[in-house]
Amino acid sequence: MLHASCNSWIEVMVQSFMWKIYLDTKSVLVYSRIFTSPCF
Repeated sequence: MLHASCNSWIEVMVQSFMWKIYLDTKSVLVYSRIFTSPCF
């Protein structure tokens, strides 16, 4: 088993990676919504 410090470090890395993916998909959705809007 991993040590607590290594485990929490991996957890933080995974959480930040998931957060980055979440923000990227959110921004992509916003941009696509802007580009497909009729006023564009």
